[in-house]
Amino acid sequence: MRTVAIVCLLLATLTSIAQSGKKTSFKIPKKQSVKLSDFGESEYSPSMQNLEAPYPGGENYWTFIKDQKKKASALVSSNKRSGQQIDFDASLNPVLGENFGMIREVPAPSLDTTFVFNVSGGTPLDNTLALSKNGILLTSVNSFLWGYDLYNDSILFKNTDGSTRLISFANFGDTLIPNPSSSQPFDPKLFYDKRNDRFIFVFLDGRGPSDSQCIIGFSTTSDPRDEWNVYSIPGDPRGQGANWTDYPAISITENELLFTVNMIIPGVSWQAGFDGTVIWQINLDDGYTGATNLRADLWDGITYNNRYVRYLCPVEDHDGPNSYFISNHPWDAQNDTLFLVEVTNTAESGTAELTVTPIKSNEVYGMPPNGRQEDTPAGAQDSLGLQTNDARFLGAVIQNNVIHAVGNTRDFNLNNAGVYHTRISGINSGNLQATANVISVDSLDLGYPKICYPSEGTQFNRYVIGFNHTYTDVYAGISAIVYDDDTDEYSEIMRLKSGENYVLRIATSYERWGDYFGIQASSIPGQVYTAGYYGLQNRSSSTWMNKITIDQSLVSTQDIEPSKLINTTLYPNPVVERYAVQFTTTAKTEVTIHVYDMNGKLVADLGDHMVKVGLNEFSFNASSLASGTYIIKGFNETSDLFNQKLIRE
Repeated sequence: MRTVAIVCLLLATLTSIAQSGKKTSFKIPKKQSVKLSDFGESEYSPSMQNLEAPYPGGENYWTFIKDQKKKASALVSSNKRSGQQIDFDASLNPVLGENFGMIREVPAPSLDTTFVFNVSGGTPLDNTLALSKNGILLTSVNSFLWGYDLYNDSILFKNTDGSTRLISFANFGDTLIPNPSSSQPFDPKLFYDKRNDRFIFVFLDGRGPSDSQCIIGFSTTSDPRDEWNVYSIPGDPRGQGANWTDYPAISITENELLFTVNMIIPGVSWQAGFDGTVIWQINLDDGYTGATNLRADLWDGITYNNRYVRYLCPVEDHDGPNSYFISNHPWDAQNDTLFLVEVTNTAESGTAELTVTPIKSNEVYGMPPNGRQEDTPAGAQDSLGLQTNDARFLGAVIQNNVIHAVGNTRDFNLNNAGVYHTRISGINSGNLQATANVISVDSLDLGYPKICYPSEGTQFNRYVIGFNHTYTDVYAGISAIVYDDDTDEYSEIMRLKSGENYVLRIATSYERWGDYFGIQASSIPGQVYTAGYYGLQNRSSSTWMNKITIDQSLVSTQDIEPSKLINTTLYPNPVVERYAVQFTTTAKTEVTIHVYDMNGKLVADLGDHMVKVGLNEFSFNASSLASGTYIIKGFNETSDLFNQKLIRE
């Protein structure tokens, strides 16, 4: 039987409590309403994206991260822990149900068939998922929204010809995003509000003080094809022309939407570029009813000992009126301090306060190594491979006054990338205590975990942690583990989806892996749906969905069992439908893209697109082209950036 290294982080010590942060009230005007069923795709649906998404602080930031990873690696030999090796408890293993990929269907009536394609998003994918009690599953990656109706076993968004429609962020933002090729919307977050049977969709747009904004959509019914109320939150809320907004994380209470974002100063080093994490506290009813102005409070200046508390992870599954956030020192090679941030009431109450409580542990988390792949040179996991970024928390839930949170970390025994799972109790008493486990396996690197509580009350008191996996001889795929809070035991690590090949989208450096994982409980107690990252045969990446049931006794005829996607063979030739070409630029420039036949006649003008420095990918729907051979050409005023043969079968 395989074993997992469980390293116990024992009692945490409460050092002090400090009130921190200042509150500013806003009225956010409603910008528009959009009805997703009204949007159809253009004939070619061209899309341009830069494959090297920028880090705050640019290359200086990435250099710093690599240096910190190397420092953490150097600490392994001097920080061996006596963490016991224990067997997985197979009796806790979940039951795996239906599973299916994020696909695109294209009917071909003349051939009496339907072609099916994997959908590849940007880099990173940024997986997020929301599932309604009526079986409507929404998932999003950079930079589009995809939907599936589990009850009716059908793609949710379709064009008039029956083909799958991908709702681009530009579609959703509509008039708010006048130049998506330049601002490149990114970082999606989905949430399903089970109390109100509504969806919330959040993404960011723009990467500078002049164009940065956070787009928030509230569905007006339980059917996401109906109208959404859409608002634009300023990406420079301080109004100083100095910041843009990055890295959103969201949660809700009974009455409010809480989301956190980072304030970034452009064009400076990583040390000076991070300008604090802020919390937006927004009235839910305003969003659902389409109020002329959203009532919102902004919590800014959140510090402890005059240092910013970074990357606040909202704690989900809490009714309120208080809300919680958890953080740590994510950039340190090694540290032993966590932070619990609490907002003590609703914005509407007028009495809310914010407190920051550090929790000292006698053990450490640390900067994780990257996930190794087949092409990762030995000893290079701190600079190459699948990027794990840092040790921030990525998901947290609260049940029975206990917070469970997960994030990336380094296992200082194995020097592998692992999952840091912490448990914080004593929330109401003020006597905070923390125990945590570092979950890692000697034959895998694990990354980008998120946690979910699938039970009602204390029915099972079990949690599901989903994450991505990879290794030198294991293609990038998706796994999960079940934790029993009553026994402090874990199931075996369950492979939800095996990769088809290693990922090679950015050949000149590390590959982007994550940066998020989608997971949510269904309306049936004990069942969870996940959306994670896996490698495709063509060395690209895509999203795969799985249903997990935490106990065999819960599997019944009530389960949703779609079959259409499970039994579909993916058509191997992308030139039948969507065609993609990658190219590199050394300067920001505008690219014109044309398609010509072999006689040099212009067949399709695919528009002008602003591209950024580095690796870019252009794609378009080639199904409108007749069978034959073409030339696709990208050029600017001075030269051709690419000139490539395209065969349409």
